[in-house]
Amino acid sequence: MARDPLDCVRRCDTLQIAKARIATTVEGEVIREQMRTVHLRAGGSMTVQWHMIDDQGRSIDLTTCQGESSESSLPLDLTVKLRMLDAALTNEDPEFDGFVSDYDEGLVGATVDTMITGPGLFRSEFAVLDEFGVLLTSNVFYILVEPSLFLNSPYPGPPSMAAIRLHMRDSSPAENRLTDNYAWTDSEIVAAIQRPVEYWNEIPPPIGIIHTTQTFPYRFHWMEAISGLLMLQMVGSGMRNSFGYSAGGIQIEDSNKWQAYEEYGQRRWQTFQEFVRSKKVEINIGMGWGSFGSPYGHY
Repeated sequence: MARDPLDCVRRCDTLQIAKARIATTVEGEVIREQMRTVHLRAGGSMTVQWHMIDDQGRSIDLTTCQGESSESSLPLDLTVKLRMLDAALTNEDPEFDGFVSDYDEGLVGATVDTMITGPGLFRSEFAVLDEFGVLLTSNVFYILVEPSLFLNSPYPGPPSMAAIRLHMRDSSPAENRLTDNYAWTDSEIVAAIQRPVEYWNEIPPPIGIIHTTQTFPYRFHWMEAISGLLMLQMVGSGMRNSFGYSAGGIQIEDSNKWQAYEEYGQRRWQTFQEFVRSKKVEINIGMGWGSFGSPYGHY
């Protein structure tokens, strides 16, 4: 039997280094400009490895980060910081000291203690500062810290990337025979993770219960909302790129499926919207009931 080229052994120590996967289109073209996502597993420390990039996705040569006060051709004493903030709410933002691995390639890193962050989706930023603490360049991206049974956390965290892809039948390019690629990038999925929690926090009535991507408890409806939003993401792209043509007397419209995506996505997203409204009304009504004790109650 022929050996699967992907069936190979990986060194255990490399599993502690997390990198962003560069997005590609369904045709396999690289999308360097898209916001990137790094995956971590909760329960320990992992090193996030990152290339500092410009707005076109090109690596930044950190040897050129010279301050006005320096006449040396060598890099300044640069400081690297990584700051993380829950994607759905402005709350405590843990900060980690980073380091420069390669000045020429703009390669930096930081060790993240997920025992501090817990599971959740975080809007994150690597910053490079000069010797006076002045910001020279920074990159914003997502860090998805996925839940682990080996982390004793009071918070459930978001669904894992693997669970979402399984739900959408997008675990492997092999599941998409027409395109032979993933239907959604990692960053498109984490954007869909974020929005349902934001919707809960913003939709009236204000009941004083604010959730983050770490604390949102409604697992079934969260997954339904994520799947609906992922389908709706396809609508804009499908409308822009729909192009029917004829070949050999056969009409081909392989990209003209956005109406089906829209119908499916709207149905699931509306189910989530209705759930949020009814749940908030239920909680709000429950807050209107109570009782008062009295020392004369036994008479």
